[in-house]
Amino acid sequence: QKAEYEIADCFYQIGNEREATKRFKQLRAKYPDSALSPEVTWWLGGYYFRKGNLIFSRRYFSSLVRDFPESGLLADGYYALGLLDQEEGRLDSAIENFKKAIQLGSKNIKSQANIAIADILIEQAKLDEAEAAYRQAMDNSPALAGLIYPKISRIYEKRGEFDEVIRLYRQALSLASMKDAPKLQFKIARVYEKKGDYGQAVEEYLKIPYLYPGDSRLVIKA
Repeated sequence: QKAEYEIADCFYQIGNEREATKRFKQLRAKYPDSALSPEVTWWLGGYYFRKGNLIFSRRYFSSLVRDFPESGLLADGYYALGLLDQEEGRLDSAIENFKKAIQLGSKNIKSQANIAIADILIEQAKLDEAEAAYRQAMDNSPALAGLIYPKISRIYEKRGEFDEVIRLYRQALSLASMKDAPKLQFKIARVYEKKGDYGQAVEEYLKIPYLYPGDSRLVIKA
């Protein structure tokens, strides 16, 4: 079973997706109750999700949570179903699936699911609940702080609390990679401009060509 699984995966790695999917489906049918079945089902669900075939993707992820309740991939399955619901605009169902992922998953899955819930809550204008979910995600996975601070800043920007927005962006900037830092610096300048502090906004914009000259597109925009 393991050898057949690896052969199927090798076909996928060399770009023969048709043969790979055929072999994974055969493997699932040949060993329906094996320890590898959840992984095969997960692979097929993920494959069709990446291809944008949400119907087939849902079929496999639903099978994963229904047929393999003891699998270590159960939380991942609920998280995937939440993403499918979110993609299809079924936001209440998405939140329920993300909550199941939080109940069952590792700290990483809990964090990702909390972030997904918070993103939905912002769409629903439930800002306090969204902030709580973001902060819970950060408590579970402090390493995600650089990703989460800009998301929380959106909440404060909607409230018009620009000083807090800038503080959060600066926290994110202190954790950012060289790839992400220029965009955060630009956002800091934009917020100063939005609050009417034009002198400070100019100073912040001018930091971009001095500190990040390699990002020519953003340098020109600044």
